[in-house]
Amino acid sequence: MQRKVSILSLFFCLILSVALWGYVSLKTPATIFVQFPLVIQAQEDKAVQNELPKFITAKIRASGWQIINLEYVSAQPECMIDLTKFTEVAPGNFSLSKNDILQNLRPALSLEKIVELSPENISITTGTIAQHTVPVAPVIEITPREGFTIVGDIHVEPDSVILRGNETMLRTIQKWQTSAVKILDAAKSIRIEAKLVDSLQNHIALSQQTVVLSAEIQQSAEITFNDIPLEVLSEQAHSNHKLMPDRISVTIRGGAEQIAQLSSSSIRALVEFQTIIHDTTGIITPVISLPPYLTLLNVNPPYLRHKIVDKVVSQKTSFLRK
Repeated sequence: MQRKVSILSLFFCLILSVALWGYVSLKTPATIFVQFPLVIQAQEDKAVQNELPKFITAKIRASGWQIINLEYVSAQPECMIDLTKFTEVAPGNFSLSKNDILQNLRPALSLEKIVELSPENISITTGTIAQHTVPVAPVIEITPREGFTIVGDIHVEPDSVILRGNETMLRTIQKWQTSAVKILDAAKSIRIEAKLVDSLQNHIALSQQTVVLSAEIQQSAEITFNDIPLEVLSEQAHSNHKLMPDRISVTIRGGAEQIAQLSSSSIRALVEFQTIIHDTTGIITPVISLPPYLTLLNVNPPYLRHKIVDKVVSQKTSFLRK
């Protein structure tokens, strides 16, 4: 009689086989490349002046278990060089050997695991530290939800950052950016912390690492003003140029709270007189001046008709005298 094999037994055997295969595989040595970010800690009143590699790259041969521990369990890899613990080879100059670099890798690695190291030595030049204040430039993309709009500018707190480091390098820096922030479907005002980029960490120290970005989000609204008077700027006295019509309608969009506080006196329809006298088409486009952060949707009519009117001057030149 043929024996039946249960599904449970098959499943158990499969799990056991996979576990055994995984255990054997993880004990087998493997080779990987690990990048250790290079961090230089200079003396208190000094700054690094020369270009340095961003990473120390190590070719490591170890078991699968050790590789998993290095990449996923241990602390973030780093090569921290504290210059106060090294002796200058010349004033302001340091020379780090392969052994110096290896001793400062974190997490620490035994020498037999390291096959190659790049670079194997580093030269560091330090000089007098300088200080410079620059504005913070927010890198942020906000997409409001349908029916909502951004009102005003993006605010940054604080709006500037103090940089300390190489004086020559500081002179070339005009602003300091935040890390990129992207916000989708925004339906309320935003206040978010953003990191400052740290691309020059070995050369420039920042007075703070983060700033606060804020933006006002309101429901969008539209309004039409139907009786905006036309203003001709710098018009000469007794001009015979005429624009028609002399009043127009404008439709604008903005935040609901903005629109609620708006009046027609805040809207201006402007034409420069120089534009009129140089016109050869008979059509003039007015310039609409709006308060900040409002969007012009429509002007009716979009164009003004321009014509020259002849003036007839009559004078009485006869008088009756007794």
